Amino acid sequence: MEIPNYKNYSLDELKEALYSLDKNIYPDRAIQIENEINNKQNIKNDKFGNKNEIELIKDKAVEYDFNSINIWFLYIIAILQIGGGYLGIITCMQSIFSSINIPTVIITIPFLSLFLFGIYAGILLLEKKSKGINYSIINFGIQIPYFTSPVLSFYFHSGTYIDLSVGIFNFNYNYLLGSSWYFSILNREIPFALGINLIALIIFIILDRISKRNKIGSNS
Repeated sequence: MEIPNYKNYSLDELKEALYSLDKNIYPDRAIQIENEINNKQNIKNDKFGNKNEIELIKDKAVEYDFNSINIWFLYIIAILQIGGGYLGIITCMQSIFSSINIPTVIITIPFLSLFLFGIYAGILLLEKKSKGINYSIINFGIQIPYFTSPVLSFYFHSGTYIDLSVGIFNFNYNYLLGSSWYFSILNREIPFALGINLIALIIFIILDRISKRNKIGSNS
């Protein structure tokens, strides 16, 4: 395979090449690109808060050591997101076609996008891509809050959920293997309730710990 002539690359092209390069497979190329970046610029460290631009690019491209992660856990989370995403898309399409009007479409499209995002995150996890962990953290973080009121209501579940909520005079719990979502504004028939999706919270915490403990180059 022909090695690119990085001397002919522009500074922006070198940065992009360094960001997208698999440094575990091509360590020599990574060093060569870094040298070319240093040759094309003379940036003082304090201009970037005591970090040169190469270090900033490395920080941006966070990688995880999948060999030290329970891969079966990631597979389960990936399948949960992909399956939950497909079920969620079905519920969104049913909502749109059962009542075709502009307000319904406007409310449904963001949730449809969230389910698609979850599918994408799951696929990246199956491919052992580091972004899959980051996107999954976001996906499950969005699913944690549960709140209803006459003023504003919101919840988003993908795959499965256990909701624990507290109303004005009662405590409720609800669980289901599936996907659901809800959003409303100024609906006087909706009671006050505040809660969390317990499964989403647990998965969020585990993934967050995985992301902190398994970064390549991390000392933790």
